[in-house]
Amino acid sequence: TRQHSTVLPLPIRIGHGIRSMARTISDLTWSHATNKIQDLDRVINLVDFIEADVCYDEVVGVYMAHAPSDLPFEYEKSQAGFLAWIRHYLLKAHSLSRYPGIKIDFKDPAAPPLCITLLQQFVDDRSPIWLNADLLQGPRGEASTFQNPHRFIDACIEYPQAVLSLGWTTGAIDPFTREVGYSEEMIDSMLFLCRPKLLERPVTFAVRAVDALQSIKRLEKLISHSQLWSLTIWNGIEGVNSVEEQELRSKFDPHKTYIDVFK
Repeated sequence: TRQHSTVLPLPIRIGHGIRSMARTISDLTWSHATNKIQDLDRVINLVDFIEADVCYDEVVGVYMAHAPSDLPFEYEKSQAGFLAWIRHYLLKAHSLSRYPGIKIDFKDPAAPPLCITLLQQFVDDRSPIWLNADLLQGPRGEASTFQNPHRFIDACIEYPQAVLSLGWTTGAIDPFTREVGYSEEMIDSMLFLCRPKLLERPVTFAVRAVDALQSIKRLEKLISHSQLWSLTIWNGIEGVNSVEEQELRSKFDPHKTYIDVFK
């Protein structure tokens, strides 16, 4: 009898350079606050996307932390440098022949130009890179620390292989008022920021799940301006329940929407 070999499915390129076994971009898997080398080692062979946070210090430069208060001492900051982190990622990725995407979440407007210079020197196009910042004030949010959002965009444009991940600040949800949703003004402000220079660039707009569900038509209209634009839906400490997750997956285009939520 003729024997048939078993052919295992190979990772496919399914969006913004990501290779994954997922069917659509909405099915990709994520790690969060992967700011320590040991955390990077733990997840690099398990997830499609690694999210990490970058802060800035006048003495140390760029370092890995969600907030400066996470590493209050200069010595701690110096041991958590961005360059050491990205070089370790590359070393591990090369050894595994697996290059999960990296979403770099910038917490300080001084950090992006410094990080982008290092990325240009060390990272090739096998590693999908997202550059993320909350540039505008959003639902219940405080004013953005990026007082000149155009400066962030101009810095990112100097690194053409990157995807820009642009978001709004958001705040805790008041259980009494439940003031949620992205207003028309918020959407228009983001569109004004992005046009015309980003119409031909891959951009994903980071939106909070509870607010996205109240703004479906407005968000669809936003990404309709370019075939290269998408949404990334995330959630805060409020989480999402099974009904809300199903609603997200049914009401947003799975080929244009990254879903990064937890229950």
